[in-house]
Amino acid sequence: MPRFTELHFTPIIVQSILRPSTAISGCYFDFAPTIGSHVGLHFSLYYWFRIVFCHLVPCSLLVGLNIRLGCTIRRSKHRHERLMREKLRCQTGRRPNDDADELRQAGRRPKDDGPVRLGSREGNAATLMLVAVVGLAIVVEVPLACFVVIVVVENTLGVALVGGSVGVVTAFFNLFIVLGYPVNFVIYCVMSRQFRRTLADVVRMREVTSPVTPPTLP
Repeated sequence: MPRFTELHFTPIIVQSILRPSTAISGCYFDFAPTIGSHVGLHFSLYYWFRIVFCHLVPCSLLVGLNIRLGCTIRRSKHRHERLMREKLRCQTGRRPNDDADELRQAGRRPKDDGPVRLGSREGNAATLMLVAVVGLAIVVEVPLACFVVIVVVENTLGVALVGGSVGVVTAFFNLFIVLGYPVNFVIYCVMSRQFRRTLADVVRMREVTSPVTPPTLP
């Protein structure tokens, strides 16, 4: 919103470049009177607000979410292994440690109930997919946030940190942001079976409808 009110436009009449004998209507813009004498303070507040609330806070939340998801996957894996050991102990009457050692030496996992195992695998896949998507967002956003901080510090304090390579670095960051979208699409396609099915139905233009139950007559 501040960027929409920082400029003031004034209509003027100027001479046409293509037809020097013709006068055309134009506009002259300058900073609004409210910030005309505080341009440096205005842009410093704007960009520091953007750094804190558009880069620092979202990136911190994403990092915390990714760490929490990783811990959740690890706890789920340990819980699943403990339940499997308890199940084997109840079936064979042996100690859980003996069963765990035997399974580790054999290099295989015990067979589980089909629906339970399928649901657990799908839940873990969804969590891993979310971790991958959030991790990709962190990889793209954290360097961009650091670069914005460097540029703002350079312009605020008058210290030459980046120099004349701002445009090149900005172009590279924009390229990484653009490449992040197809990578997200690949992640969804590889790690989500439901997404692949839905995408295939959309590409084939096949309508997915649920069966309608006919009304019963009294």
